[in-house]
Amino acid sequence: MFTIISFRSGVLTHSRYNLHTILAKNASSSLRSRFRTAHVMGKACLLTIAALCCICLNAFGNIDIANPTSGSGYTWEDATTTLTITANGDYTLNGETNTNRIAVAPNLTAVKITLNNVNISSSAGCAFGIGSGSTVLLTLTGTSTLQSGGAYAGLQVPLGAELSIAGSGSLTATGGKNGAGIGSEASGGGSGHIIIN
Repeated sequence: MFTIISFRSGVLTHSRYNLHTILAKNASSSLRSRFRTAHVMGKACLLTIAALCCICLNAFGNIDIANPTSGSGYTWEDATTTLTITANGDYTLNGETNTNRIAVAPNLTAVKITLNNVNISSSAGCAFGIGSGSTVLLTLTGTSTLQSGGAYAGLQVPLGAELSIAGSGSLTATGGKNGAGIGSEASGGGSGHIIIN
């Protein structure tokens, strides 16, 4: 059974037809045309729903910090071993590494990052750095650790940046020589706004 809905002269109507009747040779050309239009529109709706589902899956996909690649909203640089968030959006990170690092580009206003059992130990650089002017909501799930080297903070929040931390997980952030756990590097310059919920 197939239902065709139409709107004529301000009145919404619907008619139910048996598919064999519509496809019959003696069916009116008007009825056949209405069926073809409804069939095409139905396919278009299904394709749109499928596309939206794919977008949602990509938006909430996981990024393995141990084996990162470039993707929508983030880039990976082999030379600096840094995964950089370059666009506003939701990102979930997981994995363990002794070389790779996380960075958020400057002047992003709506970045949401979930750390899901992330463990980074960087002997030479900053494990996780937020660019000046950026606002980041960090959600913790599981147990995560950030260990920076040099004079960097474990989770660096420079002057002009804002960081909010929430979630049911835990985070241990350790800076390098004289660097803060969360906040400013040892060379100073001030720390941004930090909120821990």
